[in-house]
Amino acid sequence: MADTYFLNGTVSGIQIVLNGGASRSLSPLDLQNASLDMTTKFGLAAAPRVDVLGFGENEVRVTIGGPTYIYDVFVSAPVTNVLDVQFIVYENDIQPKNTTQTDGFEIRRRQADMAAAQGVSGV
Repeated sequence: MADTYFLNGTVSGIQIVLNGGASRSLSPLDLQNASLDMTTKFGLAAAPRVDVLGFGENEVRVTIGGPTYIYDVFVSAPVTNVLDVQFIVYENDIQPKNTTQTDGFEIRRRQADMAAAQGVSGV
């Protein structure tokens, strides 16, 4: 069975929560002193569940400093649960990769969440 990896691509420490699981801390990106703490590993399976990325709709919560951003991550073919998948988390984006391609991923950040993070009311 393959795995799902999240890599911190920011210069700040972040927290990742996958499908309502435990919060995991990732150290800031530091090219001078690379650390395994910049990456965390989750499972990859046919269906989403707590701490496991699955085919269909998944929820990823990313906390950078104070704001928490919520992403809906949809996984479909040609992604398989045989090959590892990676996600790089940037300040306001998540970039997927399935070994050699990005097909089969759709990532949407929730609009109400973006407005709350920016301090906008009435959304």
